[in-house]
Amino acid sequence: MILTLTINLAIDKVAILEKFEAGKENRIQLVSSLPGGKGANVSRALKSFKEEVLICGLKGGKNGEFIEEGLVREGINPILFPIEEENRVCLILVEKSGVVTEIYEVGPRIEEEIQEKFLNFFREVWKDFSWIIVSGSLPPGFPEDYYARLLRGRRGKKLFLDFHTGALLKALEEEVFLLKINEREFLRTFKEPDLLPAIKTVIEKFPIQYLVVTLGENGVLGADQEKIYSITSTYKPGVICPVGAGDAFMGGLVHAFKEGKDFKEALLLATAASISNVTLYEGGRVNPEEFERILKGKYLQIEIL
Repeated sequence: MILTLTINLAIDKVAILEKFEAGKENRIQLVSSLPGGKGANVSRALKSFKEEVLICGLKGGKNGEFIEEGLVREGINPILFPIEEENRVCLILVEKSGVVTEIYEVGPRIEEEIQEKFLNFFREVWKDFSWIIVSGSLPPGFPEDYYARLLRGRRGKKLFLDFHTGALLKALEEEVFLLKINEREFLRTFKEPDLLPAIKTVIEKFPIQYLVVTLGENGVLGADQEKIYSITSTYKPGVICPVGAGDAFMGGLVHAFKEGKDFKEALLLATAASISNVTLYEGGRVNPEEFERILKGKYLQIEIL
């Protein structure tokens, strides 16, 4: 079984409209309302691959009840810590032209006492898991070293990370199996102007077994201690909503490693999962027909840099 952690869970509402006009009345059509946050999306991707997955995070108010019930309906097992504050709601507006506007609540501010209780709660939960994915930013008021403290004593666990800036730098004080991060967040976190030299520097400096930097439409760079792989695609999907594609990528990576695939194979599988997700409204979900078409066709190119 796989454990995902997203402390700052949300309700993700996806709506379509003709064109978003700031300062004017906009009428929208809601097409999806699901549990959200990066870990929920990653869990959704893993369920697409028939993996058994459990999610841990904070649950508050009516929004928290909606999130918990929605996860159960999707076959994702929730172990959530109750709080008094309401979980956040995020609105994703998709224009007919394909332009996407994301309006995200930052989430509730959690008192230090509750932070400490959740830390102890999570450490009890993770004892039974060796595959653990930690995704998403910390809620307001959490200290920068919170993830580092939360993940202390990680020996024997395959740890996958997807967050950034100071919280990530603190968490990288001990060994990590894989770090996935997008290009903008990578450059912002490690304060390097040039991507390829920076990837080499980071993989040498920090105890990371695998480093993956996603480049959006430009593909993926994946590094281990010996090589940097570049994955590009010639496939042109019918894009519906790109939000959650990076989380589908993470779900594909974890599934591939769990199936015994090597790093190069995992990168290819995850890329196909990510591209397939943009053809759906649901963040993280893998479109099985598109996934098979991409993976079995000659659309993905891999190069050693």
